[in-house]
Parts: sequence; structure tokens; C-alpha cells
Amino acid sequence: MKTKFLLKIALFALMYAGLAKGQTVMFIDPPVVPAMAPGDTFWISLNIADVVNLQTWQAYITFNPQICTVLVVTEGPFLKRGGASTSFQKDIVYSNPAHILCGSVRGFGNYPGTWGSGTLARMKFKVKSSGSFVFNIERFSRQNYYHEESFLWGNDTIRTEFYSIPFLTVDGYYGLQSVGNSRTEILISNAPNHQEVPAVAWADTQYLAVWQDKRSVTPQYDVYGQRISRSGTLCDTNFAITNTMSFSETSPSICWNDSVWMVVYKWSYSQDTISDDHNLYCKFITANGSPGTQRTICRAPSIQRMPAIASNGGGRQLVVWEDYRKGQASGDADIFGKIINRSGDSLTQSFVICNDSNCQFSPHVVWGDNKFLVVWSDNASEIYGRFVDSLGNTISSKFLISSSGTGTMWKIFPRVAFSGNNFLVVWCQEYVDIIHGYYSDIYGQCVSLDGALLDSSFSICNEEHYQTAANIFWNGTEYVVLWQDERNGCADIYGQRICADGTFIGTNFSIASSPYNQIFPAGASDHSNSILAIWADYRNSQNYDIWGYIGSEIGIRSENKNQDLTANPAIAVHPNPFSKTTEIQLMVNNLLPSIVRIYDVTGRLVREFDHLSPKLCGISTFSSVVWDGKDNTGKELPGGIYFIYFETPEAKGRIKAVKIQ
Repeated sequence: MKTKFLLKIALFALMYAGLAKGQTVMFIDPPVVPAMAPGDTFWISLNIADVVNLQTWQAYITFNPQICTVLVVTEGPFLKRGGASTSFQKDIVYSNPAHILCGSVRGFGNYPGTWGSGTLARMKFKVKSSGSFVFNIERFSRQNYYHEESFLWGNDTIRTEFYSIPFLTVDGYYGLQSVGNSRTEILISNAPNHQEVPAVAWADTQYLAVWQDKRSVTPQYDVYGQRISRSGTLCDTNFAITNTMSFSETSPSICWNDSVWMVVYKWSYSQDTISDDHNLYCKFITANGSPGTQRTICRAPSIQRMPAIASNGGGRQLVVWEDYRKGQASGDADIFGKIINRSGDSLTQSFVICNDSNCQFSPHVVWGDNKFLVVWSDNASEIYGRFVDSLGNTISSKFLISSSGTGTMWKIFPRVAFSGNNFLVVWCQEYVDIIHGYYSDIYGQCVSLDGALLDSSFSICNEEHYQTAANIFWNGTEYVVLWQDERNGCADIYGQRICADGTFIGTNFSIASSPYNQIFPAGASDHSNSILAIWADYRNSQNYDIWGYIGSEIGIRSENKNQDLTANPAIAVHPNPFSKTTEIQLMVNNLLPSIVRIYDVTGRLVREFDHLSPKLCGISTFSSVVWDGKDNTGKELPGGIYFIYFETPEAKGRIKAVKIQ
């Protein structure tokens, strides 16, 4: 199946395939291949995680042909499960960057797909020279016009039609990367093997972070947790929330309900391909970190997945999920829910939130204005919502949240938070125009208490590279949106602070940019002066660990996205760069005081000078202060970029300063 034939299939998908189905991850394994000597060889795998009803796939993976050459591309076992025959094809093109285009079809004709996690393909490389590069899984490429290159299809064997399965990608890396954050972060868990997909919730005095964890010597995942103080101190050690020898618990979601945390998760056999009997369970966790007894959320036929939970703060919680009880053959997932109490006991039966035709997937939920708002992606093309009361009654019809647009769009992975006055829904919006190109952006929409849309949906991040896996929380003053961002090559964690009315506070800012991948961000706040962001992090180049950052300031306050940060007539910083001290001078025209605040690259306030008195020098008036490169506690700050925010009676703004270690 040469490039021309594969591209023909991809174009057919754009024109004819419906857009539907659930969240899945396509990724390179291992995430990092260490640098090797010329002549050495190594293997990587293209893997898939948590897919439902996969019948056809294709991937477009770029690499640097000056550093490596391809020796072998072969199909993995995943699509062949159950003895199915497959048609695997590949093509290798040595352009710059070079790429591998490969794909496979399961069975022939109206053949059912498969589910779970596994290896799609394996690739062997030979090292030619030193260097480093990203193994980039590209969704689209341009050859006269844009083609969908990496895609997943399911097969609806009842209606005999294919449909597109939306997914997110995580790239790999060859070589050594050393660029990283200069500030202090929290290592939450670095147990053996991978820790992934974290979630976090604030209680009265502390946070609880949870994640899926593979530290066990057996092949299953368990759910682990860690309590963290308001200031970022770990309370005791990691503890097991689940620990069953023959089964895996994954995809945890968490909330606090006035006296206990409640964690809901997916349960399956340790190898999730053994059976499609994937169910949902929960456990409460006390304030001192003691797990309760496991309770059943749903054991309907086939697959239930993507659980999310929210509390009304008064003893009731709503769990929502993506449900395939109709069977994978139809490829028709619905959104279901259930009300549970503090102990995890069911107060209602499982009930339908949306079972329209096509597929509804990846739900999320929040409590606000005495009701729950449930959001989901409908047929992958729009974001919808519906209100549910604390008794489990749907109290509105479903309503459209995202705005339709031109071209082909995927609107997927929605998340929602509540400010006290309205809701903000965010999602990943993938867009392709056959002429203008492909974009993967983070979008948002403010929603009123009665479900009315407040203005139009808006772009939160439209940087030209790949952004996905958005998350959101309210910090007591503004919304904080987090996402996975590839603007620097490997995936980093970025954020944006947004007022309740949708107004931006500053610009996009980096939260985590350590070596290699940082993925799957989550966050929470005490609604006062503490904010915790957490993520899965591959900086040690061995395993994914759980890291976090805690602070009262996440994001840099800025008045103008295009502001020149190297020059400003109202301020002078000399010397700049500096190593020990630098003088900050503000030009003023009267005798009123001025202020200076200094932030690091994450937006954390590190030093402030208030009520600076002006001085006369000839015919000029100015305020000045000498900064010794230390924070407000007197601790020496590391070398790096800092932003000096100033405000005088006549002007305000910021300028960049560089401290040399």
C-alpha cells in the first residue's frame, strides 16, 4: 500500500466517513530512546491505548534522516487479535523530515473491530550520526492540499459503515534533551514503571492527587493517591486506593463531598483485551487517607469507560460515563449517569443522559447553581450539555454549546468548571480546511446558569502546533485552563487564566517544560491563595512520574500580547542581563509612589517593591530600586528569564530581565 494509495484512503475518510466515537491515545513507545553511537540499532513501537471497535488505522511518523535510517517496519499483533487476517502496508519517504506512512485493515468487508490497548506497528532504526529529534505523529500533511494522514476507523457492522474514531497523540524522542524549568516543582510519585492520567481535588485543608499506577510487578494498573498540603508538602507517602492482583483499575476521577473524597475508576482484566467486560467502581477516601470499601457504579454489558464525578457538597455525587451497553458492533456509545452517596452506595439506578443516534463520548460534569451540568462530545462534531438535579432527574433538554464553523471539525474531550455566576466549557478543536490547513486548538464557551450561550465560542490557544487534553478549574477569582502543548517539540503543559466573563488575564504561559514529555494536566484550588497543577512527566527518561507545581500565582499578568518586552520608555533595567544585582529605574512626572513586582516564567510572584518614592535628578523625576536577584524570603533565585511588572501614576507594563547564574 504505497503513499498514493494510503492518501487515497485518507481522503475518502474526510469525504465520506462520519465523525464519532470515544477518546483514545496513539503513542510512541518507549517515549525516549537514549542517544546511541553510529551503527547502533533500536526499535520503537506505535501503540494504541483504550480504543473501542478499531477496524482500520493509519499513522504518519516523521523522523530526522540525517540521524537515523529505517531498517524494518512491521505490523504489531493488536489488529490481528482473535485470529483476524489483516492487510498491512507501509511506505518510507526520505525527505526532510523523512516519514513512515503505515496502516492496516482488519478482516475484509463488514468485519468487526477490536478493543483495548496494544501494539499497532514496530519499527527498527539504525543510527547514522549524533543528534536528537522528535518522532512526531502527524495528523495531516500537505501535498497540493491537506490530507488526513493519521487516523482510526471503527466499523458499524449493523449499519455497514465506517466511522472515524477521534484520538490524541503522544510523540516520542530520540537523543538527549536538557532544557527545563528553573523553578521548584513537587515530585509526587516516582515509583517504578509508569504513573499516568492524574486527577486532583481540594478538601478543607489539603489536596488529594490520584492516578493510575503500574508499580506492581504484575501487569495490572492500580489507582494510587497522595495527600498534599496547601503549601505543597506531601502528607505521608503514596498509598494504594485499589490493589487487585488479576485486574486493572484506570482512568480515575475524584471529587470532595464535605467529609470524604470519592474516587471513581474503570475496572477491567489486567490485559484489557481479554474481555470487553469493562466496568466502573468507586471508593471513598477519608481525610487521613484511608480508603473505604469498593462499591459498584455500573456493570452493564460490554464497555463502560471515561468516568467523571462531581459533588453537590451535601452528600450526593453524580458519576457520568461513556457507555457501550448496546454492543460494540453498532459503535453507538451513550452518556449515562448515577447518583451516589458519601459511601459510594447507589441512590438511583443508572439513567440515560443522552442516547441519541451516532455516538456521545468523553463526558464531564460540574455542580453549580443547585444542579449538575453534564457536557460531552456529540458525534465528535459538536459539544452538548444537559442539566441534571441531585435526585438524578434530567431537568433540561440537551443544548448545543460549541459553535458550528466552516471546514471539517472535530470538537472533542470537553471539560467544564463553575465560577459561581456561570460555567466555562473548554475542548480540543481539530480543524482542517482542504486549502488553508490543519489546526489543533483549545476553545472555550461561557454558559449562563440556564444554559444560554454568553457570546460566541472563543480560542484559548491557537498556537500553530498541536494542543490537546484540556482541563479546567475555578481558583476562586478566575478560571484556569491547562492543556498539553507541542509548541516546543515535545509535549509541555501550558495554561491560561480567564475571568468569569471570558476575558483573558495575560497570555498563555508555561507550567511545565522539563525534558521530554509532560502530559495529561489536571488542577485544583482552595479558592483562596493556593493552586495545584499536576501532570504525568517523563523528565527522568525512564518512566512517567507524577509531578506538580503549587502557587498562588499561575500565569503572567500582561496587558498586551504583542508588547515589546525588551524596551519600554517608562522603565530602564541596568545591567540586563545581570548576575548579582540590577537597578530598576521608573521614569515619572510627579511625586506619587510607584510599584514593582517581579514574576518568574510560570507567573509566580517572586519579589515585590511597593511605595517607591520618586527622586529629582536635574529636570527629571524617577523612582529606582536595586534588585539583588533574591525572592521575598531572601532566597537566591536561579538563573533564567524574569518579568518585571511596573505601575507608575502615568504608565504601567512589563519588561523582560535575564538573570545569569
